[in-house]
Amino acid sequence: MQKKLRPTAALGVVLLCGCSQEFRTAAGDGSDAGVVKRTAPFGEIVLSNPKSSGALEVDASDAQPTVLPKSPVRAPTPSATTPATEVPPNAQDAGTNADAATGAKTEDAAPTHACAGSAGPKMVSISTATGSSYCIDATEVTVSDYAAFLASNPAVALAPSTVCSWKQSFVPAGTFPPSGSGELPVSSVDWCDAAAYCAFAGKHLCGKTGGGANPYTDFAKPTGEWYFACTQGGKTTLPYGSTFDPSACVGVDFDGVSGFQPGTDAPHAVATATRCHGAAAPFDALHDMAGNVAEWEDSCDSTGGSADYCHLRGDSYREGNASTMSCGYAPRMTRSYRAGYIGFRCCL
Repeated sequence: MQKKLRPTAALGVVLLCGCSQEFRTAAGDGSDAGVVKRTAPFGEIVLSNPKSSGALEVDASDAQPTVLPKSPVRAPTPSATTPATEVPPNAQDAGTNADAATGAKTEDAAPTHACAGSAGPKMVSISTATGSSYCIDATEVTVSDYAAFLASNPAVALAPSTVCSWKQSFVPAGTFPPSGSGELPVSSVDWCDAAAYCAFAGKHLCGKTGGGANPYTDFAKPTGEWYFACTQGGKTTLPYGSTFDPSACVGVDFDGVSGFQPGTDAPHAVATATRCHGAAAPFDALHDMAGNVAEWEDSCDSTGGSADYCHLRGDSYREGNASTMSCGYAPRMTRSYRAGYIGFRCCL
């Protein structure tokens, strides 16, 4: 049985399963001050205390999402927003537009990044406030995508050797491929599996805009590729807005039944949740940035190896409330951890 704790002044909003967990509000100096520790099969939850004076591991400056009453029945409707700029693999950046009447080229409002990945989901080009741009997968990497990767007999050298020297195989835990649609998000993969797949696809695991890993304490800053895309450029607290809707994304209430139901709460084919996307281009082409499966991020607390803690983003089908579905929510788990609720997407 799951239990949910209500917001408290000491810990903020937390969500518990029927097992013990660790909730952490960091003191900001590397010490364990302000840490409440419990372990759990699915890892350690990192959650902010908005009233703490220390450096929090969820940005307390983010506005708390408004909460809508839970819909008794899920009835998603397609978005009517302007189509986004989805860029398929190997597409090149034109950088200019031609005037319809004269044929003269005019500069784009912001340059479009050349999304030249060689495999995996279509990518969406995102322009940042500084005028730079990057690309992010429109969906989570699917079972079919990952099967193609394994069929290529990938070398273990695809994973970063400094932190993944222990890797011998990229085959997910359990039975692979699982039964069901190839459009389900791949899961039961660790951080190194995700990083290796992204390298195979000519991309990288989402990290910091401009390149490299996102600093571990910057998970709720717009300098992070994943966070910037989820917040629609830093404008919202949820991938679809700032008002929480329990049936918008694939969380525990997506099936219309309150709480986790093992028979019906499970991953869905990517983009099944037709309202779980941004409101306007290009963010309206990004799907499942909350729910379905949690996503590994290139944002770890160390470079020691398998025991490093790395952030997971977006929550999953196992949970889902206004706090855990928010873009600033950043649980963490060891680099070598695998579970059926953890997948990933890539950036470029």
